[in-house]
Amino acid sequence: APGIGLAAPQIGILQRLTVIDISSEENPDKLHTFINPQIVHAEGRIVWEEGCLSIPGAYEKVERSNKIVVQALDRDGEEFELEADGLLAVAIQHEIDHLDGVVFLDHLSSLKRRMALKKYKKHLEAMEKERLEKQNSRPWSQFEPASKPTHRLHGDARFRRPIPRRPDPEQARCRGRGHQPRPPQRSR
Repeated sequence: APGIGLAAPQIGILQRLTVIDISSEENPDKLHTFINPQIVHAEGRIVWEEGCLSIPGAYEKVERSNKIVVQALDRDGEEFELEADGLLAVAIQHEIDHLDGVVFLDHLSSLKRRMALKKYKKHLEAMEKERLEKQNSRPWSQFEPASKPTHRLHGDARFRRPIPRRPDPEQARCRGRGHQPRPPQRSR
């Protein structure tokens, strides 16, 4: 997926873990893993246009701290401290927000949030339309058998399903409720 960060809760893993990759051609090894990250110092302000893999198609400007110091464990369980600024600082704050159950829309005014959600809805509708167009553009010949079957499915005993037997009404009444069936009544 196109993005620079991913928090474990975004993929259903309820752990305080995030990865951020701000690699580029100049700096190919910029993959960071943060386990139990905590921002211990923040200063300055920066406005950055953010998007999110959880809300595709929505992008808005968000104000965050420009410089931060974060403490965390690396993937080997070793504690480390990292000073970050600019894009890396914004990405770390964004991903820590996910760990705290916050998405970038929560930092916006209600008007901007509604506008971003409209963009998100339009994006979802466009994706669904594209999916349906792809589905409908397939030639039907690929779904038809190459040759006609030599036997009729309904008439061939190998393809018949057994007819289910109706259960005894008394047994059906008691099934699943922990009741025992009534004993047969004696005639007088």
